[in-house]
Amino acid sequence: MVRLLSIQLCLNFSIILLGAVGAVSVPDCQGPAPNQTTLNNVRTAQIGTGNAIHPFGLTYATHGNIAFVALNDTLGVLSTRAFTPSKALVSQVFPAGCGDVRVAVHPDGKTVWVTARESNHLLAFDAAKLPSKPDEALLASVQVGNLPVGLIFARGGTRIVTADSNRYNTPGAISGLSAVDVQAALHGSNNSVLGRINTGKFPRELAISPNGRTILVSDYSSLQIQAVDVSTLP
Repeated sequence: MVRLLSIQLCLNFSIILLGAVGAVSVPDCQGPAPNQTTLNNVRTAQIGTGNAIHPFGLTYATHGNIAFVALNDTLGVLSTRAFTPSKALVSQVFPAGCGDVRVAVHPDGKTVWVTARESNHLLAFDAAKLPSKPDEALLASVQVGNLPVGLIFARGGTRIVTADSNRYNTPGAISGLSAVDVQAALHGSNNSVLGRINTGKFPRELAISPNGRTILVSDYSSLQIQAVDVSTLP
């Protein structure tokens, strides 16, 4: 049985987590933040991602020379060395699912995983093919829960967990997490989804502790953080 810990939070909160589950400090709610100094000497650049395409999640490749960005229906590959906008967008996968919102690179750097929120799927791409052969990069497509958003790797990369948000309260659907066997998904198994874990309403983002033992889940509409004991995942 998957072990969960829920921590209720107030609106306009700040949260400090000590240890894997440890302690939580919720300071008194404050007023508007004071004016802050604008830094004008920080180098920035704007990178075009196409007409009317909204960037959502993004992450670096393990070697740091390229980044991957979820662009709603497209997965973009960006050069992190090129500050010239016309040279930064290396390639795009289109379509790359429907409603891509989050992207994560497997710990071994070989695969890139994307949550396709509008089609209820988790997608896997070959990281080596994405820059030069994007049309050949898709490796796996796994149906998970309703409207997945966040995703995180666990157990040394053998599992991937998706936050199935059900953000629109679809009749008959529930919020929760899906636990997926990575190798089974890459081999096309119909049984790669090992089970579902109940959460509060609208689980959105996921984070794992440095020791890999605890996954934290932000339940957006329930105003709480949940802690999942990784050792009890299927």
